[in-house]
Amino acid sequence: MLTGTPVESVQTAQSSYTPDEKEVAGTWIAMTEEAMGTSVALTAAPTRTRGRPPAYPTSTPNLGLSQGACSNKNSQEPFFINCWVGIIDGEYIDVEVGREGSLGDRQQGVIMVDNISARHTEIYQTPQRAGPMRIVAIDGTRFTLAPIDFYYFETPEALQTPWTTATPGAVFIFDIATRQWVYSPLTPVPTVTNLP
Repeated sequence: MLTGTPVESVQTAQSSYTPDEKEVAGTWIAMTEEAMGTSVALTAAPTRTRGRPPAYPTSTPNLGLSQGACSNKNSQEPFFINCWVGIIDGEYIDVEVGREGSLGDRQQGVIMVDNISARHTEIYQTPQRAGPMRIVAIDGTRFTLAPIDFYYFETPEALQTPWTTATPGAVFIFDIATRQWVYSPLTPVPTVTNLP
């Protein structure tokens, strides 16, 4: 910032000389330009620029099957028990399974297929009204769904153990590649045995 008048600045440099108005104006202009240049040089880069914004890196979603970390919004929307995120044909796909919300039938199971890359979401109802569902097995693009246990909400940690016995009730298999139900509910339930 400039202090004093241009006349005082010039007079201190040469005490015996008195400048005319033209020299005073020239000195004032030079000092102003210098002060502006300094203030511009010390200013940070602009945070908002015109045109297309720069491409910043995006976060990578957590891949695999998870319990309870789904996109539940409110009680009116579908409630999802577990979800799976993976890469299919180079696109991030989010599959969430549960039941309808309070605006629908809470005993109607649903599966949501969300193409995160294309920002396209589809929700499908299970072929039968068999209660809230969960993902119990994944084989490529085929997801096996089974009803949750009645005591799920009292013992939520129980779902984190391997699925070792047949789940009572209807079992459904949904192919996310074709977006179709593959097997009827009468198909035998696959079982996994624990190895010693």
